[in-house]
Amino acid sequence: MAGTTLFFDNNNLQTANIITQSIDHASIPQKDAKLYALAHASASTIPFTSYPSKMITVTGRIFHDTVEQLDDLLDTFRGYFTNTGANLDIGYNNATRRYIATVNSLTVDRPGGLTYADFKIEFVATQPFGQSTTPLTLVSASGRTAATYTDLVTFSGTAPWQRPVVTITYTTVSGNGSINFGNNANGQQLTISGARAAGDVITLDVSKKSVQVNYVDYPFTGAFPEFPPGPQSMSYSDALGSRNLTYNVSYYPLYL
Repeated sequence: MAGTTLFFDNNNLQTANIITQSIDHASIPQKDAKLYALAHASASTIPFTSYPSKMITVTGRIFHDTVEQLDDLLDTFRGYFTNTGANLDIGYNNATRRYIATVNSLTVDRPGGLTYADFKIEFVATQPFGQSTTPLTLVSASGRTAATYTDLVTFSGTAPWQRPVVTITYTTVSGNGSINFGNNANGQQLTISGARAAGDVITLDVSKKSVQVNYVDYPFTGAFPEFPPGPQSMSYSDALGSRNLTYNVSYYPLYL
């Protein structure tokens, strides 16, 4: 597939001597949907589905001018796949889709005495949604002084849930109390408490499931709000005495 970008762990798998013939990543991830029978209804329900992994298969040919050069290249090639949980970057739709993947198997079929070999790589993506490598900004606001804000935003991507990163920087602040960030549609809300000081930076990373204050992990309660693609309503509120803050929300679109 000449012209298609393909990197694993920053190693280029599409070069003058490594030519991929197929990159199978268009199928949706493995889907785990559990059925629960409904009492006296002769029917079932699926209350929740998850996508634990995705298999991605790459095939191609590797070659060189001499048998000895191919020997060296194959040694180098096999060494590309030792790390687990590395970035698998695939060119798609004039952009890059990134998976977190590990090589499950690597097969090399090399006829004796020839200067080429065919290969097949099976990756298992433990982050099964393809992630854009370019972040999008949903909200970028400064000078906010009210205790409550609702922002109407639109998420792109095709994965069931999109996972933003919220950065709140307090220019001035007084008092202490809870700070909340939530999805108005489904009631998921994240809450942190404690005294705040001017200059505090709060980072709520829904993708990494982490909360930090001044870049140090911080305790929280509630659920990390996730948002489906399309128009959404997200909220900020606090019980502080006063505040002047900068508020930024960004995310990397996720795709099935």
